[in-house]
Amino acid sequence: MLFLDTSAKKSKSKESPLGYLAMGISPVLYDHRGNSHPIAKDTLLRLAHPVDLFETGEWLAWKSKAVTEQRQEPIPQMSRPFFAPTSDELSRSAKQSTFANNKDSLDQDFESKGRSYGVIRFADAEHNSDQFAAILLKMGWSNGPYDELSKRWNEYRAIAICSNDPSGVSSVCFYRLDSDSELVVVPVNTVPPRVFSEALWEVSRAVTGSELKKAGKSQKQDNVPNEEMISMRIQLLRELILERKLKNVTIVGTTATIHGKLDTYCLDIVTGDVVRKSGNVFFTHNAIITPVHEAFASIDEQNPGTTTCVSLVIHLANDHKIKEPTLIDQLR
Repeated sequence: MLFLDTSAKKSKSKESPLGYLAMGISPVLYDHRGNSHPIAKDTLLRLAHPVDLFETGEWLAWKSKAVTEQRQEPIPQMSRPFFAPTSDELSRSAKQSTFANNKDSLDQDFESKGRSYGVIRFADAEHNSDQFAAILLKMGWSNGPYDELSKRWNEYRAIAICSNDPSGVSSVCFYRLDSDSELVVVPVNTVPPRVFSEALWEVSRAVTGSELKKAGKSQKQDNVPNEEMISMRIQLLRELILERKLKNVTIVGTTATIHGKLDTYCLDIVTGDVVRKSGNVFFTHNAIITPVHEAFASIDEQNPGTTTCVSLVIHLANDHKIKEPTLIDQLR
C-alpha cells in the first residue's frame, strides 16, 4: 500500500511525500525510484488517495512501477479512477447560490442549479433508478424525500446531492454547510478535489451497475473477462500496434501506455478504463467506437470489450486528430 507523508506535503518539500512503508528499527518510505526516505518520529502518515498521486504528478510513475513489478494492490490506489471537473463544467459554475432546504425550493431550484453549477456528464446514461439508488446506498449515500441521494464529507463540511429519476441522472451538485447549517451551492472548481473525485467515482459505478443489471447482464461477466480472453485481447493489440506502426504505444502486463500529443494515457486492457497522466478519467463515447466496430464485430461477440480497447488505442495514439466535441472537451 502507498502511504503519504503529510508533513512533507504541507512543507512542499522537493522529496516525494509518497512511498511504500518499510518497518524496522528506523521506518522509511521507498519512493518509485527505490530511494528511501526516513520517517521522523512525530510524522503523520495516511493511506495515499488517487488525488495525492495526481497532485504530486507521480501517478504514471507509480502505475508503471506496480505493473512492472506485478504488485497486487490490497486496496485500489493506482488503479482507482480520478475524476476532475471538465472545462465545460468549470465554465458553467461561475456563480454561487443558496439552496433553501424545503420542498418548494427543491422542486424549483434543484434542476436549474444542476444545469448551472453541477455535473451533468451522466445525463444521457439510461439506468434503472431503483438499482442505481440501491448501489449508492451501499456506498454510504442517503435517500432524500424527492428522489435524490446525498452523501456528506464531515471533514470538508461538504455534501454531494445526486438526482435520480427514471429519465436519468440529470445532475450531481455540491454544497457546503455554512455556520447556520444551511446548504450553500458551490461551483465545481471550489469543491475539494477528494470530495469531487469520490462522489463522481461512486456515481459512475452506480450508473454502470444499474445499466448492466437493467440489460439483464452480469457486471462481473462484462467487466472481468477470463484469462484466455485477456490473453487474446493483448495479442490482438500487439498485432495492431505493429500493423499500424504505433510507436507511441507500449504494453506491459495488462496495461497499455499511450503517449499521445495532448496527453499520456494508461488503458486497463481488462476493464477498458483509461486514466490520463494529467488527471481525470477518459470517458468512452460511441463516437470513438463506431469507426472500427465492424472490423472487430465478430471478435467482440466472443470477447466483449475488445472493440472498446482497440478503438481507444487507435484514437488516443492520434489524440490530436480527434474531432468529436464530447471527446475534445475531455482532452482540454
